[in-house]
Amino acid sequence: PVLDFTIVMSGPLCTRMLADFGADVIKVEPPSGDVVRHRPPHRAGFSTYYASMNCGKRSIVLDLQTPEGKRLARELAQEADIVVENFRPGVMKRVGLDYESQLATNPRLIYCSISGFGQSGPMASAPAYAPVIHAASGYEMAYTQYQRGGDRPANNGIFIADVLGATHAIGAIQLALYDRERTGLGQQIDVALMDWVLGVLIYVMQA
Repeated sequence: PVLDFTIVMSGPLCTRMLADFGADVIKVEPPSGDVVRHRPPHRAGFSTYYASMNCGKRSIVLDLQTPEGKRLARELAQEADIVVENFRPGVMKRVGLDYESQLATNPRLIYCSISGFGQSGPMASAPAYAPVIHAASGYEMAYTQYQRGGDRPANNGIFIADVLGATHAIGAIQLALYDRERTGLGQQIDVALMDWVLGVLIYVMQA
């Protein structure tokens, strides 16, 4: 199983793709739920924004601020193949669920941390989400340099579609190789760049 300690977009989208690939993903949420559970747009009273990134997962509510919640989370981590978290560095360590804490009981664990600026370095503890990273990385400045005016669609000299298509193709190839080891059969992989670009526009597509 995959133990999902993620919120908002980067982590949930990662684990959503793992669920799409057939993984058993268990999303761990606090009693208040993921912060995007109630964000628009809504359909039949549910946030489609939240649903688009969390469909295909199982769910469990654990309060990691309590001893019982921490204990149950550690028990789940002992049985997990993969843990994914996207909190600021240090948060998981404070609740005893960091990588080093799991090694003794689950040495085969794959532990993925997603953060704005990495797990170490001068900016590691800075809060960040996509717009912050876009600005800090220079993406927005680079994007504006390709614009010629407002009377036509904006030009984008940063080849997002190609990069996304390539990275997803790599993942699909790896899965196909793994499946071939089990079945002895190859398979066709169909990567549409449009699919991945639309996948990035999560909120826009739902709205």
